[in-house]
Amino acid sequence: AESSTIWFTIIHKETGQFMGHHSIKVTEPVKNRNRLLRISMLPKFWGKGYGTEVVRFTVNRSLRALRDQCVSLNVLEGNAAAIIV
Repeated sequence: AESSTIWFTIIHKETGQFMGHHSIKVTEPVKNRNRLLRISMLPKFWGKGYGTEVVRFTVNRSLRALRDQCVSLNVLEGNAAAIIV
């Protein structure tokens, strides 16, 4: 199976400041409709709900617009906030 990754930059809505990036890995064949989501943010933005906002927005768009069946998030050990999302 082949795969490609779509990368996005996370920018603060009000200040235009770079906050981090996230990506969606698309694996072929598309019939499985499964995606892998990754997110990385600068530490000064941790614990403020920005990551949750990005993940919820991306999952919502992926399930509704792309008609995906499953979106998974890779989480590093000890990141309890990401596990909750």
